[in-house]
Amino acid sequence: MKLRIRLVVLLLFTAALLTLAWLSTSPRYTVRQVVITTANEGEEVSAEVKAQLSTLVGTPLLRLSPAKEEARLKQLATVQDAVIRRRLPDTITVHLTVTESRVIIHSSDDEGYYLIKDGHLFAITGEDAAPYQRRVMTIEVPASYAQVMVRWGVDELFEQVIELTDSLGGESSLITRVKYDNNSSNSFGKMVLELSSLHAQIWVREPVGAARVQAAIALVQEDRERSLFFLSSEAKRYDLYREGLVRR
Repeated sequence: MKLRIRLVVLLLFTAALLTLAWLSTSPRYTVRQVVITTANEGEEVSAEVKAQLSTLVGTPLLRLSPAKEEARLKQLATVQDAVIRRRLPDTITVHLTVTESRVIIHSSDDEGYYLIKDGHLFAITGEDAAPYQRRVMTIEVPASYAQVMVRWGVDELFEQVIELTDSLGGESSLITRVKYDNNSSNSFGKMVLELSSLHAQIWVREPVGAARVQAAIALVQEDRERSLFFLSSEAKRYDLYREGLVRR
């Protein structure tokens, strides 16, 4: 009786192995569809994510490791978190938490783009930067400074620049360009706000709040209108300090 039970168990185990082997090699059970959802409705899936997920098409579904593929996705700049599930016979579902970045960093001297993830700069393509740029402002920095922050993370001074830029987003349509250079004679560096429509620049020379910048923009607008700025193509520079605005 015991021998018969052992034979039945052995046969069932063998049958299970054969079934699993067939499922893992059958063309019917290979990945043909990848369904992607995001934590926030309407978020765009980056090109780097699509490219990586496309490599899974044709993979035997049961041989695919969700944990391994989730880890690979989380290494991408535009992915903060990912959850992958297998769905028989031929589908995997991918739920993404897209990386939130308060600003986009652009190094104009080498045309590099970066977003901020976990306190560091991560390189992305211009294509993947575009959806972010429609929502947040872009800060231009020297390429050498960007590489320092890729390796060592965002420093305290640049964090102040980010906070100010983020607070100005949507508040002033007159700001057409933001540039920052940490190589300056003062500790804060040089933050330049371009007001193209007024042919003017505001050089922020010390850490200030958004309200102070808004007040400075209003003063610049009044000054430029009095001086008939539209008759000249020369950009006028104004230096902004905590205590006041200086026309150069």
